[in-house]
Amino acid sequence: MFLFRNLRVYTIDYSLEEIEEHKDIICRRFRQSLFDKLLKELVLPKTTIIGVDEIYGYSDETLY
Repeated sequence: MFLFRNLRVYTIDYSLEEIEEHKDIICRRFRQSLFDKLLKELVLPKTTIIGVDEIYGYSDETLY
């Protein structure tokens, strides 16, 4: 998915905390150096992090 040139992903800042919290589980399948490289060079450049406080007050109807 992250290989698509025009892809833009939006997520809340809590997602980064979840990645960090479960990094040891993820790194059981990948070397940590590979995981860090993929995150830094492939995932994060295409990801816009949004603070949870920025989305409070929006409903599903507002977003569509």
